[in-house]
Amino acid sequence: MKQRRETRNSLCSILYLFGIYLKPGSPSGGNPGKYSAILSKAISILEEERSFLKDDLTITKLSRVTGTNRTYLSKAFNDSGTSFTEYINKLRVREAKRAIDRIIKTGNRPVISDISEISGFGSLRALNRCFKKAEGVTPAMYIKIEMAKFRRSLQV
Repeated sequence: MKQRRETRNSLCSILYLFGIYLKPGSPSGGNPGKYSAILSKAISILEEERSFLKDDLTITKLSRVTGTNRTYLSKAFNDSGTSFTEYINKLRVREAKRAIDRIIKTGNRPVISDISEISGFGSLRALNRCFKKAEGVTPAMYIKIEMAKFRRSLQV
């Protein structure tokens, strides 16, 4: 029981981090209905199994794993305030930032094409587009900024 509550709280925190706020009056909004259960299960699978890193992930494949159909899963995401694709891209950008930060901390310069592959983007173009949309800068500029911060931290 306690573990279930912790998992639920964790999922709510993840939803909040990614700007997913359950809309009042929507099928998933605030009451534990069909859509919120579907969404919770999908997010749990994405996070725990890190399936968002697979560049061939589709809503159809995820719906099969969650035991629902594509339409219900899409509706669950849309009612939460973000689409399936937007949510996956947010997870992948977060992973790209983590990978960049890990590599920089080793003293090496990240290779953007490697970051694209590590974070589940199917192409460099997709990484650049999604990263810039989420962070306001390209991955190359983010790397430059973070490397400068890292160098300054070593000088202190």
